[in-house]
Amino acid sequence: MNNLMPSVSAGFDSPLDLLLACHRRIIGFCDTLERLQEHLQVAGADAQAQAAAGRILNYFDRAAPLHHQDEEEDLLPRMQRRLDAAGERGLVEGWRRHIAAEHVYQAEAWNALRPQLQAINEGHACPLDQAGTFITLEREHVRFEEEKLFSVARRILSADDLSEMGRAMANRRGVHDNVI
Repeated sequence: MNNLMPSVSAGFDSPLDLLLACHRRIIGFCDTLERLQEHLQVAGADAQAQAAAGRILNYFDRAAPLHHQDEEEDLLPRMQRRLDAAGERGLVEGWRRHIAAEHVYQAEAWNALRPQLQAINEGHACPLDQAGTFITLEREHVRFEEEKLFSVARRILSADDLSEMGRAMANRRGVHDNVI
């Protein structure tokens, strides 16, 4: 379980690639959760299980909420403005409602799963009976965004949109030097 995550990197100068890299991390953590469930049955909450649980907790406590803000506050509003200007009003608004609702469901599923991972992180073996719902929601959310959103975003967002988006994403994370 030492190599749990693929090496995925992108920078604020390419915010759409950064969002997609976050999706790769999310899918990687879903895979890790599945392996962790199996690992717990064999080895219990050993050091590897604790480390995996700790990395999952860290990502979904810190990075995932920022990723959701990136989408809701930066990506979707910019897409909305571009499509409204092109006379395609309504398309992104439906996506915004869908994605915002999914973010709520994801947060609820995370809040149910989190105490189980926290227990494992602290060395207590416990079943991850909330993992299945969480994994399903995360994978469906990534699939929806990648199938619906990103090809349109690449087509309609300007270089200025992407630059502004990258700066906003960096600022949200407290990265202010050498950004874009």
